[in-house]
Amino acid sequence: MLGRAALESLAEIATTSLGLYAPSVVSSSNSVPTGKQGALVSLVGQGPATLGLFGTGDSCTALARSFLGMAPGEAMTREDMVDGVSEIANIIAGGIKRRASLFGSARIGLPVFVMGDVLFLHGVEVSSMELRLGEAALTLSVIAKVVIYK
Repeated sequence: MLGRAALESLAEIATTSLGLYAPSVVSSSNSVPTGKQGALVSLVGQGPATLGLFGTGDSCTALARSFLGMAPGEAMTREDMVDGVSEIANIIAGGIKRRASLFGSARIGLPVFVMGDVLFLHGVEVSSMELRLGEAALTLSVIAKVVIYK
């Protein structure tokens, strides 16, 4: 459910803000990507979750360029790339909140940009989709805390 809400949110951003077609799903898995960089945004509500948007340096730069209305190949600072990808992840989190009733009253945390592997010890379920969005190969992940009711 949250993965679908995240994908629908990204598709909305792609077609309205990025000037791109909706993303195509290449594959899916139950793990977070390794060796990539990207933004994580927490959603705290009845069911805590974290959204992750990951890619290679080139994919993150291409995504941020589209978001900032820059031409392909136009020079971009690392700070602008981090800011652009983080803002897109934040907008996707807002879209999840709007679409998923479980998170209707959720609070959205500040984006955190990571470079390298993201590790979760235990107690989480991961749903990841490998996507193609314009010239960017991305991974969209939803990491949900497993809540056990006794």
